[in-house]
Amino acid sequence: MQTNQSDIGTMLSNILCGEKSLIRVAENAKYSAEDVTNVLLYAATSTSNSIESAVQDLKTKYPDSKIPSADTVHNYIKSNDIAEILSTFREINSESIKTVNIDRTSQKVAIDFHDIAYYGDKNTKGVRGIKPKNGTSWGYSFLTADVVGDCKLTLDVVNLTGLNKNYATLIKGIINTINNYMIDIEVMLMDREFFNLDSIMTLDATGTKFIVPAVLNKRIKKKSLSSKLCMEGSQAS
Repeated sequence: MQTNQSDIGTMLSNILCGEKSLIRVAENAKYSAEDVTNVLLYAATSTSNSIESAVQDLKTKYPDSKIPSADTVHNYIKSNDIAEILSTFREINSESIKTVNIDRTSQKVAIDFHDIAYYGDKNTKGVRGIKPKNGTSWGYSFLTADVVGDCKLTLDVVNLTGLNKNYATLIKGIINTINNYMIDIEVMLMDREFFNLDSIMTLDATGTKFIVPAVLNKRIKKKSLSSKLCMEGSQAS
């Protein structure tokens, strides 16, 4: 899907460096907010999957340009809390969705949980218990919703702060955010973790079509056998 990168860059600069100042530049800093925004834009629109690789690519392509290091980029944005970052992310998304022309369309949407391992004090704000990974069982958890198709875009990111996942509340929040973007959910794709009563009842109540792998248990086995017998009986007749 073709987009005008200069328009996206201008939009990002206006939001990230405007009144909210998500990117905060110290007085007499070596690099400007625009320098940092250019790195973020490249990381988001190229095959680079991190700020570090984006910086390497840019320095290779433009050796004479003023390109900040990955540490510098992180330092410019690290003073913001998660709520600020997610709020700005949604503001950017509102404009991005118009730019890529997927507002007022139907889209397949995949939702999933993601954990980011944390090795500091487990009592740090936002840190919760996660599945043991790389030597720690503590970290940050997020629920994401992504468009599945030609347009690759993360529609929403929700920070999990409680000890338990409230599937009904999380799914309702995701659906409301996507509806506010004027996007219709054609079908919601989920992994086996969402095969639970709260998730299914919430999706059914909101009229959202969904696909989720079923957890194999006695009830599902019985249902599968019953469906198979019905199909065989129909074919025989």
